[in-house]
Amino acid sequence: MAQPQPFPTDLTHYNSDGVVTVIPPDHTAVPIQQFLASLNRRWRNAKNTGLVQQIPWFPDFINGAPTHYTLQSMRSGNAIVLKVFGHPSGRYFRSIDTFLIHVVSIMVGNGFANCNCGLF
Repeated sequence: MAQPQPFPTDLTHYNSDGVVTVIPPDHTAVPIQQFLASLNRRWRNAKNTGLVQQIPWFPDFINGAPTHYTLQSMRSGNAIVLKVFGHPSGRYFRSIDTFLIHVVSIMVGNGFANCNCGLF
């Protein structure tokens, strides 16, 4: 089955719960276009999960992340570790996949107390 036509989706237009977060000095901001490309790639791979059924269109994330959320990278030995900062709990997402759970909650307006991202 072919994927539906992507619909441009600007996450900066949603009611974000993101907060300004102090980023550790050993982290480097990932450019927004790479962040969005990662979100889009992971969304395409999430097609058989409950996430996709919650959104009545196939998003193509453009322009920006939810307000105050930022993807950061850091070196850990020979590996590059990615983390998404900005959650109101002060904790960070350890993967784009777990951040997508929170993004869906933002998009459908479930209320952040009902989010299943695991950081609340």
